[in-house]
Parts: sequence; C-alpha cells; structure tokens
Amino acid sequence: MGETSISWKHRPDQGAKGSIEIRFSSAHCRICESRHLCTKSQKNPRLLKIRPQKEFEILEKMRTERTHPEFKELYKQRAGIEGTISQATGGFCLRRSRYLGLAKTHLQNIAIACAINLTRLMAWFEGIPKESTRTSRFTCLQNF
Repeated sequence: MGETSISWKHRPDQGAKGSIEIRFSSAHCRICESRHLCTKSQKNPRLLKIRPQKEFEILEKMRTERTHPEFKELYKQRAGIEGTISQATGGFCLRRSRYLGLAKTHLQNIAIACAINLTRLMAWFEGIPKESTRTSRFTCLQNF
C-alpha cells in the first residue's frame, strides 16, 4: 500500500546460502485496512524473504527449463532410476551393509541387484503390472 520497509537484513538459512529479510513497521501494519492481503499474522507486521538476485535468476532459469520436452525425457530416466533405488532401499535393505570391508559390501550390493532383477523378472512372468507413481491431490485437481 505504498509503505516503506524499515529494515533489510541478510539472514543465513538452510545450507548457509542466505536470504534477504525485509521488515515493515508494525505501527503501519496494525492500522492498515489491507493487512489481510499482506500477512496472516494477527500481531506481527509483514515480513518478506527473498533470494539474492543471482540465485533468483538461476532458480527462474531452472524452472523454465523444466517445461521443455527435452527435460521431461531426461527426467523419465531419472524417475526410473529413483524407482530402482527406492525398491532396493525399501525391500532389500540397501542402506545397511551386513559386512565389514569394501569387497564384501560390494558383493552384497551385487547380490541385491540380482535379487531386484529376479523379482522384476518374476513379476513380468506373472503379469503383475509396474506400480505407478503416486499422484498428489494438487496435481489431480490441476488435471481435472
């Protein structure tokens, strides 16, 4: 509503990348008729957190790249790999080694890979379809 901020501070956040925190005066926010448009807080004034310009531009570039068909094709490969890793960690205890030493741990990982292949082969022979990725409720609403 045309009010000027009272402070700008650099605040470190997760990963120590940092963001810029912009605060507004509580005196102005308290009497403003459009307060409900700026903040949900009943007591505190408006607070904005923004990324530094360079990080913001990189993030926006990555978001626009996600819409291209080339990215979607590349992401299909990643989704398949993540499904395999999920199956290995959830069903075959990949995260924990039963043995000490690199050679025995490597052998365990090879055995797990063989077990995954056999499990998938048996499912294919029995005609069990692959599980589909869970679709979030928000995505379902968008497709509706």
